[in-house]
Amino acid sequence: MSFDKLIRSPILLDNSLKEIKILRTRKVSVTNKLVPVSNATITLDDVEDGIEIRNFVKIFDSKGLLGIYRVSGLANQYTKEQQLKLEHGIVTLRDDIVVLAENVEKIEGNPEKILDSILAMQTGSIKWIKGNIDSNTNSLNISIDAAGNNLLEVLTSLAEELDEYKITFDQSGSQWKIGIEKLSINANSVFRLSRNIVDSDISVSYDDSELCTRVKAGAAGYIEASTVNIWGKITNDLDIDDDVTEEDAKSYANKYLDQHKNPSMNIQLTAIKLKELTGESIDDFDVGYLSKVILPDYDTVINQRIVEIQISDLLNGYENQKVSLANRTKTLKKMLAAQEKENKSLRKQVTKNRRGGGGTKKKLD
Repeated sequence: MSFDKLIRSPILLDNSLKEIKILRTRKVSVTNKLVPVSNATITLDDVEDGIEIRNFVKIFDSKGLLGIYRVSGLANQYTKEQQLKLEHGIVTLRDDIVVLAENVEKIEGNPEKILDSILAMQTGSIKWIKGNIDSNTNSLNISIDAAGNNLLEVLTSLAEELDEYKITFDQSGSQWKIGIEKLSINANSVFRLSRNIVDSDISVSYDDSELCTRVKAGAAGYIEASTVNIWGKITNDLDIDDDVTEEDAKSYANKYLDQHKNPSMNIQLTAIKLKELTGESIDDFDVGYLSKVILPDYDTVINQRIVEIQISDLLNGYENQKVSLANRTKTLKKMLAAQEKENKSLRKQVTKNRRGGGGTKKKLD
């Protein structure tokens, strides 16, 4: 495939998704994220009439429809240009709040059940429906604090819990679909300085906030990671129920330790997508890919998951792309968000106790 493949210009849609016009576009910048919400910025040659907040825009790449996004902001520089700020169409879920039975705070079950609950609470004219769900998720049991949140926040929490899966979006038909698919456990692509990494823009950072080398695992007792002699004993209680068998507890503990036995590592680099030139699958990359990162400062190959890709100019799709990779998708941001949810829950309990005049009062620091 040649570099001169044309990419279609964005198309403006009204709130009912009817086409209004083709936008005269100078530049399209896109940030694709493993955990929603992806976003985009469109720069127009001139200020155009008829574009309103909450209109929708079809954005295309070299493969076809990239997605349908909603206009969240407008900036006009009269006589010069116009900029549109957009968020992926999944933001329609932000328009509805979670409605639960009295005294119910969580949505629980396997991912498909939680997704069914989210979709059932939509009230807008644009409603997402359930797409393909990987059957391996049926065995997962997830609990999400949902009371007081909007539907998008619940979906984002679900996406953050699915370390081995990703949420997918299909906007190609008249009804938009949300699915869940398995992420590959084998490396899909390779990043190497001598091949596709732009050496002027690469950084590596570490974080030990989730580091754990020893766990208390119910009937299995204490189990240590292979890295305990490197990092020392850093112990967590997995709070496994007493009725869980020793074998199952040990299996869960080993899986947990495998994910937390080293500090989390994040890599940001700028890379060139060479697949269009070489035809080699290792030269392709996308959000969710597990990638081998080969750097001169390290003796071993680093396996990292792509969590975000920034494309500064989609109309020139082979330009350098900023890629963010992590060895765990659970980040400090997620931990802080979880802590804030816990604080919110405690505040509600304090208020309830004060109004009810009974129970134990919990003091917040």
